[in-house]
Amino acid sequence: MQLEAQRDLGYLIGSILIKLIGLYLMKLAATWSGELYLLFEFINPFYLLSLVAFAVQAVLWTRALRAFPLGIAYASSTLYYPGVLMLAYWVFNEPVKMSQLLGVALMMAGIILVFSKFLNRIQMQNCD
Repeated sequence: MQLEAQRDLGYLIGSILIKLIGLYLMKLAATWSGELYLLFEFINPFYLLSLVAFAVQAVLWTRALRAFPLGIAYASSTLYYPGVLMLAYWVFNEPVKMSQLLGVALMMAGIILVFSKFLNRIQMQNCD
């Protein structure tokens, strides 16, 4: 049972990380193509790689949805927002506003609340 739980958590975390990679590749695709014709987007290597990443993410996400309650899975899917903010700041040199940091902090607090109740419920079930 422990191995299954670790696998399922791997699906969830993998889905979040692959989504972040896909978003990074999509941003690279947007900066690479510039103002070219729409047709050129389909031969943009970063665009094609981002589509592959999103396809892999969808498979991992489906696996995670089988294992976790919907509320837990969707709450945890917002974990990629801090990663997006870090990418924007450190990789793309985009400014990050205090309101964005506050929003991410509030989301993280919400995720901690959701997960703490979920983990408490699992511990109670294991004690029975």
